[in-house]
Amino acid sequence: MKKEPNRSVKTIVENKKRMDGGSPNRADQPCGSTGHAGVPDHRWHRLPAATQNMMIDTGSNMSSVHFSTPNDSVLFDPVKSSTYALFSCASAPCTQLGEDGNGCSSSQCQYVVTYGDDSNTTGTYGSDTLALTTSKTTAATYGKTFPYLLPETSRSLGFLTLGMPNSMSVFVMTPMFKYKNMSNFYTILLEDIAVGGRLLDISLTIFIGGSVIDSGTIIRQLPTRAYSALSWRFKAGMMKYLMASPANILDTCFDFTELDNFSFPSVALVFNGGTVVDLVYNRIMVALDEATECIAFAATSSLSIIGTVQQRTFEVLHDVGKGASSGSVRTRADYLGGLHRPHVCRL
Repeated sequence: MKKEPNRSVKTIVENKKRMDGGSPNRADQPCGSTGHAGVPDHRWHRLPAATQNMMIDTGSNMSSVHFSTPNDSVLFDPVKSSTYALFSCASAPCTQLGEDGNGCSSSQCQYVVTYGDDSNTTGTYGSDTLALTTSKTTAATYGKTFPYLLPETSRSLGFLTLGMPNSMSVFVMTPMFKYKNMSNFYTILLEDIAVGGRLLDISLTIFIGGSVIDSGTIIRQLPTRAYSALSWRFKAGMMKYLMASPANILDTCFDFTELDNFSFPSVALVFNGGTVVDLVYNRIMVALDEATECIAFAATSSLSIIGTVQQRTFEVLHDVGKGASSGSVRTRADYLGGLHRPHVCRL
């Protein structure tokens, strides 16, 4: 397998502490008070006499925008909005933030939201008046369904659309679960992982909390025991290559110095309902530099997350309006989700 040059996630390990103290597992933002995510998919949000570039993040339940600076005029400028207002520290909205409150600065309410990968967004809490259709109207029009595709690189295009795709025959489906403690997130159940064509035979109890489909987290987060089994099996298939030093959350790394070609074990994700997603090379490995590559998985003791490395170039369909039932994990499947690999469908 020929290595792909210039594919680097160096920002993951080099930018551990950004201006907001965010985790290195979120890509850098150009400026502002938030460090959450960095997916090359965007939506355009109308403000008075301006358009605001925003990131689509299925792993966040709070909307945030970057304040502009003299060098970043494309960002949100509250001075240009006649309806923007800051919340004072004694205001009801500020006191209702609870654990998301982050104290006071210059008599202005501050917030912080911490995500499953330990990254966070932090900034000033305020309000503005927006002209939007109601969620009920949008849901009725588009059937509570939306597909998106994360592009391969920042130079290629992805998309977000509302409504059902023209053809469903190219999708494979897996139930989407709604858990009490994660009711705001889109969660599916990973049941096992195959490495080198062999299942790891991981106990279902390891995955019973589900995995959040997160368009804002780069690296796939696995429960510690599942990650350990994956790492051990993968390293067993890579014994002829030198190991490289861990790089922050990426600790299964290899040194391919002076190697133009190398082989690696296949990896497939097995989801509830029998859905199998075979991952190709750049869904399995990420490059730190020209010589070092790591598997695009990390261990977590908290929330399991399906990151953007494994999602990109798949069309991910959220069919929230489609009910289904499943007894495999003793919970009710409220939604269905789908994965589609355009052009080369190996699922």
